[in-house]
Amino acid sequence: MIRLMCLILLSTGYNTCLLAQVTGTVRLEGKSPEPEAIDVTGVPECAGHRDGIIDESLLVSETGALQNVVVSVSPEDVKRLPQTEPSDRPAVLDQQRCTFVPHVLVLSVGQKILIKNSDDAPHNVHPLSDENPIEGFSQKPRDTDGRLASAVTTPEVFSIKCDIHPWMIAWVVVVEQSYARVTDDTGKFDLGVLPDGRYTLVAWHEKLGTQEQKIDVKDGKTAVEFVFKIHEK
Repeated sequence: MIRLMCLILLSTGYNTCLLAQVTGTVRLEGKSPEPEAIDVTGVPECAGHRDGIIDESLLVSETGALQNVVVSVSPEDVKRLPQTEPSDRPAVLDQQRCTFVPHVLVLSVGQKILIKNSDDAPHNVHPLSDENPIEGFSQKPRDTDGRLASAVTTPEVFSIKCDIHPWMIAWVVVVEQSYARVTDDTGKFDLGVLPDGRYTLVAWHEKLGTQEQKIDVKDGKTAVEFVFKIHEK
């Protein structure tokens, strides 16, 4: 991977191959709220899930690790990085246990979404995009082959919901190039290798908003930490 990046850098005019691995964590400061349970007792096709269904809009571990934060290189800095080709492998969004999996999905411009339904219940997929031509559709139960949606064409953040089950919401973050990742359940992310230099990283969360942080990438490894706070009403 590093050797390939070096070749790309040299081919695009960089006269150096100094690279650093950029990793980091995102955490929530203060007391971590418990995820809210969703009452689906009146919905037979969803009410039988043993572990129940929770609101995934704010998932925080006991240690404050914040999940589902998209961390990306700012669009201005991406312009001076080696350009990446759109992935020919679609990103997969599944419907499992009456929830979207994953809850947050990152796509680069030109990439497609394969939307599956692993449930025994039908769903109605409704993308709420303003900039990308993705049409909604009804999806039959056990459609594990899925339906391939149109490729995204413009950077944008939008949600996808199910019109049958209103608590079902996923978020799609479309970026110009593939310099973006979603934090896992330990709050960690890995942007891979970047050429040495100064960058602005952007961290986005659906409820907590957006933060920016300038970093200096050098010496083979750069670690970053973002800290969010819950806004008081």
